[in-house]
This record gives sequence, C-alpha cells and structure tokens, in this order.
Amino acid sequence: PYRIENCTQEMIKVYQKGLETTSQVLGQYESRPFAWEEPLGEHVLVLEIKKFGFLDSFELDKTQSYPVRMLNVSNSSLKLVVEVLTEGPTRVFRVIDMLRHFSI
Repeated sequence: PYRIENCTQEMIKVYQKGLETTSQVLGQYESRPFAWEEPLGEHVLVLEIKKFGFLDSFELDKTQSYPVRMLNVSNSSLKLVVEVLTEGPTRVFRVIDMLRHFSI
C-alpha cells in the first residue's frame, strides 16, 4: 500500500507517469491512500505544483529523500522537500514545505 502526504499550504497534483488523466489533487495538509492505475506499469509518481510551475517525477519503489528545491513566484516561496519512506507495510510519499515545517 501507498499513501501520499501533502505537508504544504499548496494544492498538489499527483499521478502515475504517463497517466495524467487519472490524477489526484490534494489540498493543504491532506493525506490519502494511493494505488497504481497500472500496477504492472512504471512505478513513478509525477508531482505538479501549478502555482510554482513545478513538475517532476519520483520513484516510489525505494526509500529516499530528494534534494531540497527552492520555488519562488511573486511573493510566495516554497522550500520543497520530497521523501519516500516506509511506515510499517505502507510506502509514504511526503511533500514538505521546510519553510513552515522543520521536521515531520
């Protein structure tokens, strides 16, 4: 099982790579279960934060923290940290704004 956690004040959109029509939008500080639309397909999750023009893809099959990214637009900033970790049998894809959260 998988879970997506949005630990930011921004709306995020996620979907399995190549399957944008099956995207999910998570609101501020929202968390929800996630399942692959095509389980035999590529286990890569695309993350989009439209406000910042951010679009990138992340592997969910290995636990890791990705490099910190600073995103800026007009008078808003986001110090984005993306990590994949495990909590028991669940793989968690967590998106964090480190300007507001020092540790989760």
